[in-house]
Amino acid sequence: MKKLLLILLLCPILLNANDLEPHKKVCSDIGFTAGTEDFAECVMDFFKKEKGIEQQSANNSSSNSNSNSSLATQNKLLKEQFEYQKKRDEKEDFRRRMDAFGNFLDSLTGSGKYYQPTQYCRNYGTAKHPNVVCTNR
Repeated sequence: MKKLLLILLLCPILLNANDLEPHKKVCSDIGFTAGTEDFAECVMDFFKKEKGIEQQSANNSSSNSNSNSSLATQNKLLKEQFEYQKKRDEKEDFRRRMDAFGNFLDSLTGSGKYYQPTQYCRNYGTAKHPNVVCTNR
């Protein structure tokens, strides 16, 4: 039983040893000396980078199918938002045109809710003693 546990514990280490050979070659080609702490760190860095790239590519392949459906949903929402903004802008333009027309009519008649004479104010005094005079024009 102990031998079986020992074999099960050593299998991942032995499998990773084969995975580390290309990394060991790269690190020795770079100039690190085998058996040193720097060499071990170099091998582990390359190993981690490789595993990170593998994990990232696995995540990308699974997320591609999800991203297609989320892109379709996002496009639909953007289209709805665009249509809403277009309708809102049309209503705002209509309101502005009606206000301008009402102002025009009121300026001709001189009364109504739209006609408000412009008031100009001027200060003939100083900041401490203001003398403000306002006139309608």
